[in-house]
Amino acid sequence: MGEWRLFDETSPLRDFDDDHPSIVIESEEQLRTELESWRLREPSVICLVSPKGERLQIGIGGPYCGMRWTKPPTRENLKMPVAEPKLVEHGIEFRWQGQEMGFRPQYVLSVDQVIPIVLHFFKTHSLADWVTWWEWKR
Repeated sequence: MGEWRLFDETSPLRDFDDDHPSIVIESEEQLRTELESWRLREPSVICLVSPKGERLQIGIGGPYCGMRWTKPPTRENLKMPVAEPKLVEHGIEFRWQGQEMGFRPQYVLSVDQVIPIVLHFFKTHSLADWVTWWEWKR
């Protein structure tokens, strides 16, 4: 089985063949530590990639987060957790590839809600069932 990787997607890529800086995630404790450190930074996008290629793109920084789950083919496999109840009145933007990626208010969760969702995904290779997921339908 392959490895879990956490990518820093804040800066733009210089070349089509480049990849974002990343680290290998070997344990739940390491992942929790990384997420806790990112919550203290400016709002930015990181991406946790599973050995099967599933991705959790996480906007994190400050008290709020946004998150998108995808797997290939991405156009058919996109889910986002729904904030219940809604925490913010306006969307939040996070630094992504040198620009901004926004999350609408209904998809903005607290960091304290998102960290357990991410850890669950890492431990079980599945999405948390205690969260309502919006799903892209073509």
